Amino acid sequence: MNKINPKLQTVLDNFAQNSLPNGKKSDEYRNLLAAVTASHALNERLNTAAKKGYLDKLAVNKNPNAGASYNASKTRISINLSQLKTRLLFQTTFLDKRSSERSASLPRKNPMQYTIATALTIGLLLSACSTANPILKKEGNIMNQDTQQIAGRPDLTAPEVLTKVLDFLRYAQSPEDFEIETAGKVMNLKLLERTDGYSDFYIGNKFGDSDWIWSINFTKDQSGKMRLHFGDVGGNSSATPICQMDLDQFHPLLVQAGFTYTGKGRLGKPFNGYEKKYPNGYEADLQVFYEGESAEKVLHDCINEITFDIFKPGS
Repeated sequence: MNKINPKLQTVLDNFAQNSLPNGKKSDEYRNLLAAVTASHALNERLNTAAKKGYLDKLAVNKNPNAGASYNASKTRISINLSQLKTRLLFQTTFLDKRSSERSASLPRKNPMQYTIATALTIGLLLSACSTANPILKKEGNIMNQDTQQIAGRPDLTAPEVLTKVLDFLRYAQSPEDFEIETAGKVMNLKLLERTDGYSDFYIGNKFGDSDWIWSINFTKDQSGKMRLHFGDVGGNSSATPICQMDLDQFHPLLVQAGFTYTGKGRLGKPFNGYEKKYPNGYEADLQVFYEGESAEKVLHDCINEITFDIFKPGS
C-alpha cells in the first residue's frame, strides 16, 4: 500500500467533509482512499501535485454527465461523484453491456480502485505537474496540455501524447477536421507540413533519454486519417517509457468519448477495435495496438500505435 503525504491527506479530507454527505464515513471516501493508495503511479502524481501546490482541492463536477477535469487557475480537480459509487461502476466506465466484450476489457486489478484511479489520472494529466512553468488556463470541454513552443518537436510524456490524441478523437467528426490549423488548435500543438508524401502534416519527438520516439501523422482525402506511433529505435527496449497510461486505462476514456468497443483483432500485432457513428453520416474506425511491457511483464498491455479513420460509408 502506498502512503499519502500530509498535504494530499488534507485535500482528501476536505473533499470528504465538504462534498460527501457522510464525510469520511462514506463508501465514496473509502473507495477514493483505496484507489489512491493502490496505484503507485497515481499515488506518486497526486502526492507530487499536492506537495508542489498544483492540487489544492477536489470538488464534485457540477455537470453530471462530465468526467474528471482540471482547473489550473484554481488548482482543482473536479470529478463525477458517480465515479466513486460501486453501483454505477459499469454504467460510467464500461458502457458496452455485452458480457463477452466486458470480460475482455475489464482491468486485472480491483475494478472500483481502477475506475477512480482513471478519473483522477485524467485530471492530473491536464495539470501542470509535468512542466516546470505551468500555463494557467480556464476549464473547457477540450482536454489540452500547455501550448508547446517548439514547432513539430514538443517535449511530452507518453500520457501527455495520448491525451493530445484523445482530444482530437473527441473533436473530429468529418475529414474536414483533418486540417493542420484545426488539429493544431484542438491539440494545442504546432504541427508541421510534410513534403515527402508520407502524410499531410505531423508532429513527433523522443521520450527524453529513452530509446522510444513518438509521431502523429495526419492525412486528408475523401476520408481523414490519423496515426500515432510509438517506436523503439533501440530495437529491443522495455516498453516502460510508453506504458504510464496502458490499454486498460485508455479503454474507458474511449468509451466515454463515444466509441463502441468491437472486439480484439490482429494486424501483425494485437489491437482493440472501436467504431463510432456521427449525426452527419460519417463513421469512424479506430484500432489501438499494444504490446507487453517487457519479458517480465509480458501481460501488461502497453499502447504502441493508434490508427483513426473517419469516412463516409459507400464513398
